[in-house]
Amino acid sequence: YLLESIDLSYNRIVTFGGMKGLPKLTVLIATNNELSKSLEEILTLKRYCPALLHLDLRENPLDKVCPK
Repeated sequence: YLLESIDLSYNRIVTFGGMKGLPKLTVLIATNNELSKSLEEILTLKRYCPALLHLDLRENPLDKVCPK
């Protein structure tokens, strides 16, 4: 549980629901996955990874964070 940085790129990830137990994670790179619900995923990470400082979600089919 001391993981501070992880690169999960190119893994077909659709949700961060399994990120529990990573309170010291500060860097998460998750480029080129299948994440589509940006607000939901960001709230999940905020809950499970409170120390997160850098999040890279490039090349995911994300919706808009703030709907119109």
